[in-house]
Amino acid sequence: MTVADVRAALALARPHHALVTLRRMADAAEQGGSETLAEWLELLERAVGALAGPTFAAAVRSVRQAPDDAAALERLGRRLISEGWPQIAVTLLGRAHRIDPLDPRVLAALVSALAADGQHARACAVLRDAPAPGVWGLGRRGVLARHALLSGDLDAARHCMPSLLASTDPAHQELALEIGGMLARADAVARVSPLDDHDLRGWHFVVTGGLLLHRSPDDEPGMNGRYAFVHDRSADCLEGLCRAAAVLAALHRPVDRILAPADRASAILARAAALRLDCPVVDWPAGDIAAPGLIVAYSADELASDARRAVHDHRPGQVLHCHAASWTREPPFAPDLVTRLHQYYRAPWDGHSGVDPHTGEPVHVPPDAADLATLAARIAEAPRDPPDADLDALLALADAARAVAADAAAGALRDRGTRRRAWCGSPVPSQRFE
Repeated sequence: MTVADVRAALALARPHHALVTLRRMADAAEQGGSETLAEWLELLERAVGALAGPTFAAAVRSVRQAPDDAAALERLGRRLISEGWPQIAVTLLGRAHRIDPLDPRVLAALVSALAADGQHARACAVLRDAPAPGVWGLGRRGVLARHALLSGDLDAARHCMPSLLASTDPAHQELALEIGGMLARADAVARVSPLDDHDLRGWHFVVTGGLLLHRSPDDEPGMNGRYAFVHDRSADCLEGLCRAAAVLAALHRPVDRILAPADRASAILARAAALRLDCPVVDWPAGDIAAPGLIVAYSADELASDARRAVHDHRPGQVLHCHAASWTREPPFAPDLVTRLHQYYRAPWDGHSGVDPHTGEPVHVPPDAADLATLAARIAEAPRDPPDADLDALLALADAARAVAADAAAGALRDRGTRRRAWCGSPVPSQRFE
């Protein structure tokens, strides 16, 4: 990837592609001297201006004009995090931290960027190596404990707990509750889950309290249970629904009603769930927002704003099942049950480009315009693969999850409290294709 590639993408009005290329060049640009950095920032200004408007472009311009201003770098870094570009923010905030290693705002922003990019081990290293250990005080130790746990170091997280528990500061107590919950879940599943750097499902439960229903097959090299791109089939949707029902049975959470968010994909999947599980389906959150039932959503990332607000808190008798969630962009919440983790996906009814099997010529397949009932029936009636050993492992984990009580409980067993954060990344690495 070169500067010429970025300029070509901008000339073709493809600013997102230019930004992806700039992201891959970020570290080299920062290390390549003032002229290299200036050119990279000039291209970044053009790309973000095309994507996010002149105000954002002006923020990049201010850094380009004063690349050693730690405060300007910190402000731009936070803006980049909020816009969903933490990888670029890491480079700029790393520079700001080297310029002013004693500024707690810069340190906090850098750790936030690393967390948003799933670089929890690096966040630990930054916190351990930062000068002025008094910065953040005990809170810094708590954040270190969190990222130690998210990078797989249970012992380091346990070491920080006594001082957090002894504090009367509400923020420290909240951190202690979060970290203590993760440790409690790790202890509960230790007998059935190795919690090593391949145990995606076990770590997903430890970190979020959610249960991951499906792992990518072993012949997906480097993915360790996640997916890069998935073109869903009706059978894949059905597998997720059947596994959700099996897990809820293991958790002793019967399903007697399906709650259907209004977006088309969720409405289709929820109606398929109702057909498969032989129970009524109601539109939700229209009407009674607190109605008990299984909320069936297609994508955790693409719920409408009213449904997203409605699932912010756990409620008695409600369980949230999402078929799909991103793992490279942090979802807005952790579903109680999620079928799979992906980078990109296409639903069974989405339009797409393909190849004619008879001629080998490229073709465009239009979206399937069938009505909700027809598409739901295709899912409910899709052929199923026979049960496999992975289902047994999933149910063993669900059974172990029943032992975790109170605020540390599995999401599907909680009747109150805010849904947990779905952290980007985990102790299990996967290849990124962005």
